[in-house]
Amino acid sequence: ALKLHGRPLDLAGSLLDQVGLGAREATARPSRLSGGQRQRLAIARALAVGPRVLVLDEAVAALDVSIQAQILQLLGEIREETGVALVFVSHDLAVVEHLTEEVLVMRKG
Repeated sequence: ALKLHGRPLDLAGSLLDQVGLGAREATARPSRLSGGQRQRLAIARALAVGPRVLVLDEAVAALDVSIQAQILQLLGEIREETGVALVFVSHDLAVVEHLTEEVLVMRKG
């Protein structure tokens, strides 16, 4: 069942819509969701608290290329719509360049 502790349920539905999940996914067990759907759900959960910054650690690493592109596009849209800052940790600089304005590289750290 669709639940969001301490917040109105309509917010949960709105967040799921924002990340591209529908009523079917809202009532599904997480184990029944695809990797991309799980990532969208994780993004919605993170947005539920109204953060100013989202930290994404290897957010698309385990996804196939087409799903990676969808998630990266979604994150870009969220950044533009909400103004939330994204800290995107990845070993794949090509992925990072699609989403960021500034790249910091850590070596031997």
